[in-house]
Amino acid sequence: MPDGTLSKCAVRLYEDINRIGKLNDDGTLTIDGKLLLWARAS
Repeated sequence: MPDGTLSKCAVRLYEDINRIGKLNDDGTLTIDGKLLLWARAS
């Protein structure tokens, strides 16, 4: 997203569940725990 927000899904772009983190001003990433809802172990 233009504000640095990381989203998982482009279909429901503005829903909170799809916001999984943020790109910080210093170039680092802050990843939200919601990413685990999208990931699974193989």
